[in-house]
Amino acid sequence: MESRLLRIGWIVMLILGVWWVICGITMIAAPEVAVRAPFESSTGQSWESFVAANTPATIDHINWAYTTHATKQIAEGALIILIALYAYRRGQKWSWYALLIFGLIIWVTMLFSGANPMIPVISLVLLVIALAVPAKDILTQ
Repeated sequence: MESRLLRIGWIVMLILGVWWVICGITMIAAPEVAVRAPFESSTGQSWESFVAANTPATIDHINWAYTTHATKQIAEGALIILIALYAYRRGQKWSWYALLIFGLIIWVTMLFSGANPMIPVISLVLLVIALAVPAKDILTQ
């Protein structure tokens, strides 16, 4: 039988996976927003002036890199959703460790990448809740 704490943990992990997929889809649906904000905040230069000063191939490459990142993000979110629905929901110990390692690598790296910290901070908060709440149930069985 599934404990109440485990239910909270896997549901929060599921929310984290869905959140991650939505972020990736948003980046693909609005690439100008996904590229513009990080570029302007990290360089201090407007996106329009950068586009005007560079070749279309350079701009296409940057857009390709962001699309690739967004696609990777959707895949990561899908993986989190699958693990949450099948293994984490059942309290399998390996899933707790996998999500811990995966989450820390992804979101701590993003936190220190110089990008907008809002997304990795929200993701880390959800990760901590999803892992901490059922930790005793999963790790002591």
